[in-house]
Amino acid sequence: MKRLNAKLFASVALLLGLSVAVAFAQSTSNPGGRAILHNLLRGIFPTGSVSPSEASTALKTKTTITATPFSAADQKYIFVAPVACTIVSVGIVSDTATTGSNEGTNWSFQVANLTIGSNLVSSVTNTAGNEITGDAYYDLAVDQWLSMSANAVLELQVSSNGTPTALSSAEVLAVVRWY
Repeated sequence: MKRLNAKLFASVALLLGLSVAVAFAQSTSNPGGRAILHNLLRGIFPTGSVSPSEASTALKTKTTITATPFSAADQKYIFVAPVACTIVSVGIVSDTATTGSNEGTNWSFQVANLTIGSNLVSSVTNTAGNEITGDAYYDLAVDQWLSMSANAVLELQVSSNGTPTALSSAEVLAVVRWY
């Protein structure tokens, strides 16, 4: 194994209970180095390899949590951008799991930027084939319109099809990660 002739830095961050470890290694044969980001529960970067600037962004990411139980058709304000920022992810954590969801019976979720009138999810996320697990992060797969202006407002839009598992008395948190 080739020996590195440089500094080795390690940082550990805790993001919503997810242990994240970042290590930077720089060698004379690879100036600038690469970073390997290991999220012990769920990968933030699917390839596992990020540049130092990407790792820096990951470490600067903030998490905003809003308590928001919801009913069959609901809209909840979940985030107001304190500054111009970029949304990394939006998800929910529920103490109640859903079961028996299918194409006719499910919960559907959309995240809307009310300030510009655009949805952050190009294809609505629903529980058909992708059940909510109790006490676990459920990603809503935001994939567009992620740049937010200061004071922009995000709303979680929830609807049910058929009669899915009731979540009206569940403890539900909306989790917005941003930088």
